[in-house]
Amino acid sequence: MPLLEHLGRTVEEVIEVVPACLGLSIVRIDQTDSCTVAASDDTVAVLDGVQYLDGGPGVEAGVRRQWGATSTASLDGRWPLYAAASQRAGVQSTLTLPVTDHEVALGAVRVYAGLADAFEDREADVARLVDGGGAADLVLGSATTLTTRRLAEHSPLSLRAQGALNRAIGALTLHLDTDVTTAHERLVDAAQRAGITVERLAQTVVELHD
Repeated sequence: MPLLEHLGRTVEEVIEVVPACLGLSIVRIDQTDSCTVAASDDTVAVLDGVQYLDGGPGVEAGVRRQWGATSTASLDGRWPLYAAASQRAGVQSTLTLPVTDHEVALGAVRVYAGLADAFEDREADVARLVDGGGAADLVLGSATTLTTRRLAEHSPLSLRAQGALNRAIGALTLHLDTDVTTAHERLVDAAQRAGITVERLAQTVVELHD
């Protein structure tokens, strides 16, 4: 089954269990990096990108292997960029579940929902869909790597896109308390890991700081 068709079917199945589901992403996790293999839409990909840039519940769950649901209201200022981005997208909770093969965690599925209690008493049902939905095959069979994404990031930016990039870098130097070079590197890395363009993530950062 083609990737997009498979992902669309998975989203439909999850919505039957979690009607407030807004979308999901499938993530590969290895020893040094994690990246989004597939996202149900651009909004989800951007939310993943914001998490790679400045942290978020889905990224932390993958690092600590502590799976489950998190409401946006419970973030307590830990990830202000993600909190702002999720509020803007209408996301009030996320559920992160492992993608396993023979009990080895290969990655994760991040499900975004529009209600704070969307996953209450439904986590096990979503987990069964993930286990039976071939997410592990998608992670194992994915040809998308961080290396190929980095090689693709060489097209020149338009003046407008360059302006947004510069503004985003300026905002991030203050937000992350770092220098321009590091802020630029963080932005590029997060975009590549999310599978979106640098200018798309930069524009999001600018909008969140306006």
